Amino acid sequence: MISSERAPLAGTDPLAAGMGAESTPLASGLPAITRYLEGSHGNPVSAGQKAADAFSSRAVFDEMIAQMLELFSDGTVSVSNPCVVEDADTSGTDCSAEGNTDPGSEPDGGGDGGGDGGDGGLIGGGLI
Repeated sequence: MISSERAPLAGTDPLAAGMGAESTPLASGLPAITRYLEGSHGNPVSAGQKAADAFSSRAVFDEMIAQMLELFSDGTVSVSNPCVVEDADTSGTDCSAEGNTDPGSEPDGGGDGGGDGGDGGLIGGGLI
């Protein structure tokens, strides 16, 4: 056993609870926290990452970017793709439609992805 000091705010959930954050689909304002139903801990904008994690999700990444842009531009956060967000109302949304979910793929044995990483397709992809 490792002897250590208590760290009541260590990790995402204790910090969110301490801030009084509510789940994004249920929140009436900020602070809010979005919990995703798929994907991996890293994402395509993780520092030093040259290739996507095997289990990363394009649908989750798109939702993260949409929420971040809305937060920075309007000061609000809403769910645009309920298929990948915990507690979201999916009625009226076809979660089997292409692009609404993306559980990723099995790892290929990997390495660092090689190459220089490029721009990740974001500049040419219309996000900026």
